[in-house]
Amino acid sequence: MARGRLCRLQVDGGSARGLASEVEFTFRQNHINRIATSTPITLGGDLHSYAIMLNGYYRFLNSMLFTPYIGGGIGEATTVLNNNRFAEGSILVLLAAPT
Repeated sequence: MARGRLCRLQVDGGSARGLASEVEFTFRQNHINRIATSTPITLGGDLHSYAIMLNGYYRFLNSMLFTPYIGGGIGEATTVLNNNRFAEGSILVLLAAPT
């Protein structure tokens, strides 16, 4: 994989009672030279990835340097392969789940 780009935006919020939340969006782009198994499937293209996450936390407030917390989140990520140049004789099988 060649050098690519990574962009990330994160917004945090919290309260004095220890509750906190964050929203995160990430975009990643790379140029790939090939996807190889025993024989190459593609000879190159661009790989894009998008992800969005929503997280929540409860911080156990104390006077120590270390603040323990418990949290959880939900999110979605999508990966897209663009501008493919398929190798001669290769077969690409795509699987998709119904939404």
